[in-house]
Amino acid sequence: MAASAAFALLFSNLPQRLRRRRPPPPMLSTLRLLRRHHRRRLASASSAAMSSSGGASSSSSSGERHGVGRSPNRLAASHSPYLLQHAYNPVDWYPWGEEAFENARRKDVPIFLSSMKCHVMEVESFENDEIAKILNDGFVSIKVDREERPDVDKVYMTYVSALYGGGGWPLSVFLSPNLKPLMGGTYFPPDDKYGRPGFKTILRKVKEAWETKRDALEKTGNVVIEQLRDALSAKASSQDMPNDLAVVSVDNCVEKLAGSYDPKFGGYGSAPKFPRPVENCVMLYKFRKHLESGQPEEYLGVAEKAAHFIKEKLYDGSSNRLNHSYRNGPAKAPGFLDDYAFLINGLLDLYEYGGKIEWLMWATHLQDELFLDKQGGGYFNTPGEDPSVLLRIKEDYDGAEPSGNSVAAINLIRLSSIFDAAKSDGYKRNVEHLLAVFQTRLRELGIALPLMCCAADMLSVPSRKQVVLVGNKESTEFHDMVAAAFSTYDPNRTVIQIDPRNTEEMGFWESNNANIAQMARSSPPEKPAVAHVCQDFKCSPPVTSADALRELLNKTVAAATSSVAA
Repeated sequence: MAASAAFALLFSNLPQRLRRRRPPPPMLSTLRLLRRHHRRRLASASSAAMSSSGGASSSSSSGERHGVGRSPNRLAASHSPYLLQHAYNPVDWYPWGEEAFENARRKDVPIFLSSMKCHVMEVESFENDEIAKILNDGFVSIKVDREERPDVDKVYMTYVSALYGGGGWPLSVFLSPNLKPLMGGTYFPPDDKYGRPGFKTILRKVKEAWETKRDALEKTGNVVIEQLRDALSAKASSQDMPNDLAVVSVDNCVEKLAGSYDPKFGGYGSAPKFPRPVENCVMLYKFRKHLESGQPEEYLGVAEKAAHFIKEKLYDGSSNRLNHSYRNGPAKAPGFLDDYAFLINGLLDLYEYGGKIEWLMWATHLQDELFLDKQGGGYFNTPGEDPSVLLRIKEDYDGAEPSGNSVAAINLIRLSSIFDAAKSDGYKRNVEHLLAVFQTRLRELGIALPLMCCAADMLSVPSRKQVVLVGNKESTEFHDMVAAAFSTYDPNRTVIQIDPRNTEEMGFWESNNANIAQMARSSPPEKPAVAHVCQDFKCSPPVTSADALRELLNKTVAAATSSVAA
C-alpha cells in the first residue's frame, strides 16, 4: 500500500542497528506487558513504603510520577473516566475536537493521537517529563476514549491495520493538522531497544520529516485515506439476496463452529479463547433448542428503567437523535449505528415481553434512514456529519459484540412482521439490500458473521409467526398467556400485545396494521386474555387459556421442525 512510503521517509536516516526490522507494530506480548507493569507497581509500592518508614527514596517518587503537584491539563474537564486518568500527565493533552485541530493548524505542527488506555505506555512515556517536553514543543497531543468516540478510533485503527496487516491497542498515530494519517503503530517503548526505535526517536524523526518532507508525507496520507475510502465503500451489485444464501451461510457457519467445539472445557477453538456471544446465538438458532421461562418481572422492570434513563438523558425527541454516552451529563459524541441498532433491538424485546406500546413506537421512530446507504445498501457506522471523521465504514464482523449491520438486519426483519404490507415491504427491501452487500463474506466466511447468517435465514422464512395477545394486560390470565407465548424458543415468532380498551394502542394499530386492530375489536370482551396465532396469511381459532396456547405453539414448532428436516 502507498502508506508504506511514510516509513521510508521517516526512517531512512536511522542507524543501521535500528533498521534491522521494520518499525512497529510488534507490540510486546500481553504477558510481558503485564509482568513489566506489575514489577513497576511493586517497585513503586516498595519505594512508597520505604519513604513512609524513613528509608531512602528516588528523586522521582511515585507521587510525582502520577501528577501530584502538577496543574491539570484540558482533560480535567472531560466526562470520560479514561480521559480523566490522564488529566495530570505532564503531556499537554487535548480531547478530540476543534480546539486541538485549530491549535495544530495555528502552530503548523503534526498531531499525536493516542487511543485506549495502556498502563505501560502511561508510566513509561506519558509520565516522562522528557517525552512530555518533546510532545508539547513539537506536536499537539490528543487523547481519545474509544468507548466515547469509536468512530475516530475506527478510522485510525483501520489505517494502522491496513499499513501493517494488523492492529491493536494502545493505538498511536501521527496526523497532519488536516487529520490525515502520517504514520502509526501500537505500543512504543520509550527508548530504542530490541532493534526498534523507541518513542523518543520516533517523535524526533516525525518532527524532522514534517519539517523537511512535509509535502510527501501529506500526499501519502491523502492517498491512503482515499484508498481506504474506496476499499471500505462496500456496495451491493444487486438489491436482491441470492436464494441460496440463507442455507449456505448458516450451514457453513454452524459446521465450522461445531467442528471447533471443545467438549472438555467448553467454548470454541483452542486456548487462549476469546468467546463471542453470537457463537452460542447461532447454534441456538440453528438447532431450535427449547427454552422454558416464566415472566421475570424484576428483570423487565430493570430493563424498562434503563430505557427510561436513555430516553430522558440521552435522547432528543425534537431531532430524534441519541447521544453516545452519559457521565455527569450527556457526552458531546453523537450516537452511532451500534447505539441505535442495539437500542432498537432492546425496545422490541421490551415491547414483546412487557407490552407497552411506547417502546414499539420509539423503536419505529429510531429506525429511520440516518445511517442507511440508500444507493449501495447496508448501514454506515456514523451519520457522516462530522468532518473530522474521515471514513464511514460498514461494519460486519460479529465480535465480542455483534456488528451494527447484523443487529439492524434482525431489527428490520422483526419490524417487517409487525406492520402492514406497505411498511413491511420497505423493511424487507432494506434488509435484502443489506445482506446483498455482504453476500461474499456470508458465503465464504460466515463464521465471522454468525448473527448476520441468522438474519439471512430469518429473512428466507416465507412468513413469520405472529402471536397476538388481546385483553387486560394487568390480569393474571394475560400474564400467564405472555409466559406461554415465550415458553418455547422460536426465533421466527413475533408477539404482539394489545388492550382494546387503550385508545392510544388502538389508534397506533389502526394506523399501522388494521388487521391487528380488527383482531382486538373482535375478541370476546368478557375474556381477560385471548390469543391468536397467525402464519402464512391464516390464523388458528383463538384460544383463551395459557395451556391451550402452549399446546398450539408446540404443534406449530413441531410442524416447522418437520418441514426443515424434510
